[in-house]
Amino acid sequence: ISPKKKFEFIIGRKGRGDRVPVTMWLPKNRGPFPATLLIHPEGEIGINRKVAFLLKSLLKKGHLVMSLDCFNTGKATDMTDSSSSKFFTTYNRTPAALRIQDILTGLAYLKNRKDVSVINLVGLEEAGLWCLLARSLAPRLNTTVVDVAQFPNHIDQAYLNKLFIPLIRRAGEFKTALTLSPTTRLLIHNTGNKFDTSWVKQIYKITGSESELRIEMDRIPLSDMASWIR
Repeated sequence: ISPKKKFEFIIGRKGRGDRVPVTMWLPKNRGPFPATLLIHPEGEIGINRKVAFLLKSLLKKGHLVMSLDCFNTGKATDMTDSSSSKFFTTYNRTPAALRIQDILTGLAYLKNRKDVSVINLVGLEEAGLWCLLARSLAPRLNTTVVDVAQFPNHIDQAYLNKLFIPLIRRAGEFKTALTLSPTTRLLIHNTGNKFDTSWVKQIYKITGSESELRIEMDRIPLSDMASWIR
């Protein structure tokens, strides 16, 4: 990938003080481009080390590709995490909630670019869970691909261990998130026998959008992932 086509910068929300490190790759063709936001739990480093094939495939298809380092990942790991402190969550957001906000900030940035036609979101490894929750509050997405990392979404302890957001189960967790989201093209993979997808199947069936939903028990190859993204 030509260094001239790779850009690194910081984005954030006005008046909020957040700073999200971003890496963006531009294809050789001229815009407007379809844009794909790749989210890896290790940030941009994880993209280059583990899914470089997916990055190159999307660039060949003419996509603008962007990754960002969510809270306490990649270049953002020097940020202080005090979430284990007593009463921290009474007034503050947890790391999982902050990561979801960073993804929403990245999607909002892409939406405001004049050279972007449609936006896709890809969540890799455990970052797929963050992306699936972010999707419910995001601008309308063209295609979403998420690895749910065989997360047992019906067990309280799993949220405490890996996706701690106070009262998330009372708010309906993934059921609410998937109900609020438009029934656009969605691929959920690596469910194992643990991540319950019956709810999302019902939603897509009721809305007559079954052809836009794909669910796979195993983690799919990167080549399959690239072909699913329109």
